[in-house]
Amino acid sequence: MKFLDQEKRKQLLNERHSCKMFDSHYEFSSTELEEIAEIARLSPSSYNTQPWHFVMVTNKDLKKQIAAHSYFNEEMIKSASALMVVCSLKPSELLPHSHYMQNLYPESYKVRVIPSFAQMLGVRFNHSMQKLESYILEQYYIAVGQICMGVSLMGLDSCIIGGFDPLKVGEILEQRINKPKIVCLIALGKRVAEASKKSRKSKIDAITWL
Repeated sequence: MKFLDQEKRKQLLNERHSCKMFDSHYEFSSTELEEIAEIARLSPSSYNTQPWHFVMVTNKDLKKQIAAHSYFNEEMIKSASALMVVCSLKPSELLPHSHYMQNLYPESYKVRVIPSFAQMLGVRFNHSMQKLESYILEQYYIAVGQICMGVSLMGLDSCIIGGFDPLKVGEILEQRINKPKIVCLIALGKRVAEASKKSRKSKIDAITWL
């Protein structure tokens, strides 16, 4: 297995940024789209619950419709080669005896994980559906981080978008898929301008060594 050397890792971490405008002429190959989908699919999650669904939008007209409901991100989304819609499952789908949970794992894995997950629901969440929903949101943050870093490893760019009307975007997608519960959008493509220098806290302010 090959790993990036220290300099390349540092370069990647510094170059990854929230791209605000993409090359509108760049089109993803089918191989690139499959690789991005696999990066999303392989994202880690607590108890391996994978409480998400990803919708990859490459159709330009559909992307334009969604962009119209993205507040200040319209031009950026229209310039992107693809738009990933990150959707979350409903809390009821993560209950131990739900159809989703019962069919998620191989039998040998299920008999070990589901009782442990059920115990967590009782002890940590006190069977609160609101707390379970918060747990689901925590998981999608993990996936979004992996997707954006994975796309950078491909030499491509991304931007996480929280500024959009989820109801309007949901109505657009509902014509094609079951009504989604949308948590964020990720614009994907290739940058047209170099990333600005990162502004981060110093190590002494960000990290404590014990």
